[in-house]
Amino acid sequence: MTGSRAARWEVLVLVVQVALVVQVVLVVQVAQGFEFHRAETEAGQCMGDHRPTWKLYRMTNLGCLRQGLVLWPIDYKCYTLHGRGHPCMENQRLVYSDSPCPEAKCLGYASSSGLPCTGGQVSHHGDCVDPEDREQCGGELGRRLVPDMHGSYSCRCSRELGYSEWEGKCYVQYSQGPCKEGEQLEPGVGNPVCKMNPCDVGYFSAGDGFCYFVDTWVDFPGSEKLSQQEKTDRTELIKALLGEQAATFCTFCNEHCAKKTLEGECINTTLLPEVSPAGEEELLQTLALAFGLNSEEKLFVMGNTDFPFP
Repeated sequence: MTGSRAARWEVLVLVVQVALVVQVVLVVQVAQGFEFHRAETEAGQCMGDHRPTWKLYRMTNLGCLRQGLVLWPIDYKCYTLHGRGHPCMENQRLVYSDSPCPEAKCLGYASSSGLPCTGGQVSHHGDCVDPEDREQCGGELGRRLVPDMHGSYSCRCSRELGYSEWEGKCYVQYSQGPCKEGEQLEPGVGNPVCKMNPCDVGYFSAGDGFCYFVDTWVDFPGSEKLSQQEKTDRTELIKALLGEQAATFCTFCNEHCAKKTLEGECINTTLLPEVSPAGEEELLQTLALAFGLNSEEKLFVMGNTDFPFP
């Protein structure tokens, strides 16, 4: 009898242990299912959190992006990314929120001690600094404080000033740089690439069907932000291509036309070819996931197709 009771007790203990294991497995599965559902819900909030309709929000956002701007969800108008002033307060900048459903928000900057940055300054290594101060990046040619889509500043080669980064060094965009003879360094998508230059000597191609005179490396809107050392470096690049007796730049002289077609027709302009700012690829990828953009809509944002909506 005693042995029978002991046997029944062992069976009961075994049953309880099995039940506990089953409960643990069920709890883990439920928890995992909850995490998956929560993540799925967060990623899908883009469609449910915007009014009047998701389609209108999405279409308006794409229209702003096409212009290189960002949609402010309060008044549905387009504003400059990283811009100061309206719709933000004086020393805030307009950035994208770091979330599964990124949208524009106003970001203020402060030092590590909590003191607000003023006068257009931003946070960098715990201090409030002037983002235009090249000394913040060690004075290296072409390197400046550049913000990402969320407003965080770091030292990178400035595309605004016409630089591309290759193995840790800044080169003038569309110059030969580290490439082979007859090639030029192009910004590319994400990382710069070496491609053959189809233009005549003294000109570079921007992939838009035109050839640009190399003097535009020192004469373009925003060139006043170049340091004297950077201007000298670019002048030396031009001399190496055109010789010491390079002709003075002339907007309406066909001999040294600022911009011409691949066939040689002069367009007469001093503008540099437009280049996507650093981080735009990251921005497009992030928004493509959030908005569910198809390939045609991505091309629309990049300016390569007409509006893809009825």
